[in-house]
Amino acid sequence: MNNTKLLKDYSTFLVKISKICQPVIVAGGGNIARHYITHARSSGADESTLDELGIEVSRLNAKLLIYALQNRAYPTSTNYSSRG
Repeated sequence: MNNTKLLKDYSTFLVKISKICQPVIVAGGGNIARHYITHARSSGADESTLDELGIEVSRLNAKLLIYALQNRAYPTSTNYSSRG
C-alpha cells in the first residue's frame, strides 16, 4: 500500500470515528526521522540536534495528516517556541 493511500485511509477512519468520540492523534517521526538521525549522527551531530531533527519530522508528519483531514482537523499553531 502506498503512503498516500494509507494517509487517506487514516483520515477516512478518523472522520468516521469522530462521529462516536473525539480522537487524539500523536504523530511521530517514524522511519524518516530515524533515517535522518542516523545520517546526522554519523556526520557528528550532537544529541540535541538529533532531537530537533526528530521533532521537525514529527511536525511534518502531523501536518500531512492535518492536510489529509482538510477542514475536519482542528486549527493548529505553527508558532513553535524554541529553547535556546
